[in-house]
Amino acid sequence: GCTVYLIGHMPALRMTGLRNCRVFAGPVTGASFMDDVQGCTFVLASYQVRIHRAASCDFYLRVRSRPIIEHTQGARFAPFNLCGADVEALLKAHRLDEDNELYQTVDDFGWIKAVHSPNWSVLPEQERLPSSPLPQEALAAEGHNAS
Repeated sequence: GCTVYLIGHMPALRMTGLRNCRVFAGPVTGASFMDDVQGCTFVLASYQVRIHRAASCDFYLRVRSRPIIEHTQGARFAPFNLCGADVEALLKAHRLDEDNELYQTVDDFGWIKAVHSPNWSVLPEQERLPSSPLPQEALAAEGHNAS
């Protein structure tokens, strides 16, 4: 596993084949696509999120549309949890500053029944990672004012 910070504007993001990783990314002003990921935690601000073939992953999201999953089991969703003035400025600059709670309105394209899909759930509050600012080195690497 690894920890990856992809902080700064991106028009799109694709992550494939990750195992036991922690990814902090955004803002993405297009689609973020995850495929064949297992045991990962994603903290992501993106206009659209599509998840294919994920297993036992947690997603902390700030999105502008309903997240979509396909062929996924054990996905858990929670609100985006990065905080701090630098993060808020980035989100606002790219129209992702509104917390609309869409993280909890997941569409499972493999589950067409009227009852809730068993493939995803809202992450219980007591199991969520605490809100935290970005490490200074993550901000500095992207050329942001880290003071």
